[in-house]
Amino acid sequence: MIRRRVVAIVLLAAFVVGAEQTALSRSCVDDLWGSSITVRELLKETASELFSVFPPESWDAPVHWGYARVRAIRSERSESPLAEAGEVIEVLFGSGCSQLDVHLFEFFSFNEVVTPLHFRVPYMAVASCLEEDGKNIASDSDSESNTYLVLAADTKDGCDGGWYRTVGYHWVTFPPGYSPPSLFNITVTPRLRRWT
Repeated sequence: MIRRRVVAIVLLAAFVVGAEQTALSRSCVDDLWGSSITVRELLKETASELFSVFPPESWDAPVHWGYARVRAIRSERSESPLAEAGEVIEVLFGSGCSQLDVHLFEFFSFNEVVTPLHFRVPYMAVASCLEEDGKNIASDSDSESNTYLVLAADTKDGCDGGWYRTVGYHWVTFPPGYSPPSLFNITVTPRLRRWT
């Protein structure tokens, strides 16, 4: 009987902690996750300051959710020297979040061409946003032409408590003749509870 009570109490505590995390950390990204929306609609709802990071041609593109990798396949021959990658270009997307000390969080997001290794695509952009309890509290961005890597990383000091995670906003433009011609993706990290 005591064992059942302990199990019931543990399950109830896990439910309360889970409910607390959900209540405190729910963000616009969570509400939109998986929906069929454009980059314009996403940025308008979640982080309008990021419009300056991504090119206007990306704004009407569909949002992809949670891809760790994406492959572009050569669909037609092109005269562009950038199209000499071979049949497949693969790009890795990632984000991270860690607590460095009691009040300091590090956050980052990146895009990296991994196949062929260090092959340069026409354009990539990335933004990394640190969320505290579902609200953006810091961000960084990077964009480059003719590149194989973009990285947005920063630290945020003065974090007082709550749940933290990184939301990564990723854009890649592939060389002419590849499908898809471009892609926008969102990544998120698991939430971290600030330790003291």
